[in-house]
Amino acid sequence: MSWQAVAAPTIPATAGIGAIAERPGPDRLLVAVGVWDWGAASASAGGDAHLGAAWTSTDGVAWSKAVHIDTARMLWDVAYGESRFVAVGAFTGKPSSGGVMLAAMAGGDAPGVWTSSDGMRWKAAKLRSGASLVQVAFGDAGFVAVGSDPACSQGCDELSTTPLYRSSDGSSWVMTGTIAGYVADLAAAPGRGYAAIVRDLDGCSRIWHSRDGLGWAETPSPDSRCLSGEWLLATGAGFAQIGLDYAEDDTATVSLSSSNDGLTWTSPVAVASGIGLPEAAGLLSDIIVIAGMEGIWELLPGEAGTRRPEDPASSFGAVGGGVGLRVTEQGGVAILPTSLP
Repeated sequence: MSWQAVAAPTIPATAGIGAIAERPGPDRLLVAVGVWDWGAASASAGGDAHLGAAWTSTDGVAWSKAVHIDTARMLWDVAYGESRFVAVGAFTGKPSSGGVMLAAMAGGDAPGVWTSSDGMRWKAAKLRSGASLVQVAFGDAGFVAVGSDPACSQGCDELSTTPLYRSSDGSSWVMTGTIAGYVADLAAAPGRGYAAIVRDLDGCSRIWHSRDGLGWAETPSPDSRCLSGEWLLATGAGFAQIGLDYAEDDTATVSLSSSNDGLTWTSPVAVASGIGLPEAAGLLSDIIVIAGMEGIWELLPGEAGTRRPEDPASSFGAVGGGVGLRVTEQGGVAILPTSLP
């Protein structure tokens, strides 16, 4: 596969991209969500913050100017289903003395959900309780979202409790229960339900599964080792879990496990090593793509990973709808495949 990096000047160098979702079909539309000023989101102090933003594109090359969502402090994730985009994150409000970003990481934000049919006009649906929402997925039973404490991604002094929500339309939500642990990622596959990577106090991960987004159960682990799952992807054959094992030089060895039904998983197999600062993973055709600050890796089913040239401009912070986006000191950059093997 070859790649093309295209400047996206409407995405400023201050922005942070959290996720990308696609409306497929003849009226294809891509929506990216995040924050329009990551520096302000990471500030050590501040007042009310209105940092949530969205960008739209029909081709992955030309992106609209940022749509500022006044009621959103920040947006973490977005999914498409039922003819609408659903973004999750945190509502605005006065942050703690630790700043906007740290307040969100401490779970001090009110959970927020926003819906839009076109990525330009958004309607908020504030939830009653729980930490800021960080993951959302659309499947056969509708939308499922989880709220968690991002500060616990590598372990906490106390086991966090993750609230789970479900909605048929993205507007009216019901809290369906909790999971003990930090949810690293969430995915839904047609006909196979929902799956989530859940980490414990030691950072070891396990997979939880739900057919309908209501009842969740931990799946049997195929391996007794402490595994560190990072991303979940819905594939044509079910689910794929990507794990990262970091070395002392901060490079990572990537492991891959899969499941046809979300319940029974293969043992993780190392497929690539030496990936520098991995940032995002996604699926393009049948190829799993992992990107970091030092290049792009392509993982073909049943084969070892292939490393592409170490072009920093070719890494991305989010991937979805067959494109990637990252932000550099010069502004936004769209990464698009120009050919498939």
